Amino acid sequence: MSLELETHATLNSLNLRKEGPDSNKVLAVDMKLDMQVDPGILACFNPTLRDFLFNGAGNPRFPNMEPVTWKGEMLNMELRIDRSLKFRDVTLKKFSLQPMLDKNGDQCIALAFQASFKPAGTEAAALSECLQESIQLEIEPQPSLI
Repeated sequence: MSLELETHATLNSLNLRKEGPDSNKVLAVDMKLDMQVDPGILACFNPTLRDFLFNGAGNPRFPNMEPVTWKGEMLNMELRIDRSLKFRDVTLKKFSLQPMLDKNGDQCIALAFQASFKPAGTEAAALSECLQESIQLEIEPQPSLI
């Protein structure tokens, strides 16, 4: 199962760097994003993860445990921010999953991850305007070419 997500998130950090051979360096960015999502998202990581993180009463099973990390990567993703910025060939990695209850007492997951991709110069400037702000985030697998 691949990650598909539409939610509000906070863009917590933005790291701009150049990568590639000296003669052909390109701009790359690493963004760290945090959000609260429905626990159904756990099936994207492992179908038994929800039962591990929440007990039968619906509460976090291990309330004093640090967030669970997932070392896998999701390649070739498409990411949209505030419906105006769209990026392809995005790699999602360094996932952190923390079970919790929201302000209404419902189960949710505090999800954090890093998104890495190669923006155009003007897109990097637009991203910097979103730093430490709440953004509308959409993620889905990149459509395959037929």
